Amino acid sequence: MNLEALTDLCTPWCVHVVVTLRIAEHLAEGPRAISDLACAATCDADALARVLRHLIARGLFDEPSIDVFAANEAARGLTTPAARIGLD
Repeated sequence: MNLEALTDLCTPWCVHVVVTLRIAEHLAEGPRAISDLACAATCDADALARVLRHLIARGLFDEPSIDVFAANEAARGLTTPAARIGLD
């Protein structure tokens, strides 16, 4: 275990952001380009891409091609009401 893993504050905040913006729900029908996804979530595309790439590195979400994002099994778990409690 390294110090970064023990003190990481970025990942929980990134999870909070994607839950608040309902990104997993926006990806429920399949992969979407970051521009379309940001428009649906009413947020900045560059900032959203950075958040998603951080979460992809942690195993949450996928980027099947450049600037196209998809929900994976872990991300789909964010759509359940139980998972949303305390995250939104």
